[in-house]
Amino acid sequence: MQRTQIDRVQFADIIGRAKQYLNLRKDIKANKEIIPLGDSQLDQMICEYYQDKSNEYRGINLWAFYNLMTSANKSSYIDADVDRVVESFRFI
Repeated sequence: MQRTQIDRVQFADIIGRAKQYLNLRKDIKANKEIIPLGDSQLDQMICEYYQDKSNEYRGINLWAFYNLMTSANKSSYIDADVDRVVESFRFI
């Protein structure tokens, strides 16, 4: 996971698709990969990504992306926390 890099455009594409996924019809959602985070968690990932100046030019690796996901997940309810961490790892 540390060797694979995603740049700013790829990050934006993943987050954009995740936000679109939240609004798809159920029949379309059934055939798609999911990011197990809600809209507010995705917004938190975006804020953390752009506040870290080191991401600006070189992008991040998948481990850092996973850490952004789990960090954003901390704001969710405890009953959904473990499931979302597992699903985040599956997504990566």
